[in-house]
Amino acid sequence: MASELLLLTGLPSPGKARLRIALLGAGLAVSPSGTVHVHAETDLEALLEPELLRETRAVAARADLVIPVDWERPEDSVTRVAAFLKGTK
Repeated sequence: MASELLLLTGLPSPGKARLRIALLGAGLAVSPSGTVHVHAETDLEALLEPELLRETRAVAARADLVIPVDWERPEDSVTRVAAFLKGTK
C-alpha cells in the first residue's frame, strides 16, 4: 500500500498490539527505523506518574499522527493512517 516504514510508539497495550496487527495486515510496514511516526495513545496513560506522562506526551507531540487505540476500531485507524500517507505524497 505504501513504501514508507511506520514508527509505532506508545505504551505497550492491547490496543497498540491490535493496531500493529491491523497495519501489518494492510501491508503497512512497522519498524523502529520508520519514517512516518504513528503514536498509539491509550487510556492507560491517564494512570501514569506525572513524569512518565510528560515523556509519553512528548513522544506523541512529535508524532505525525496520533491514534486513540482504546476508542477507535483498528480498521478505522488503518484507514486514517492510509489517508495520511496518501496525503503526504
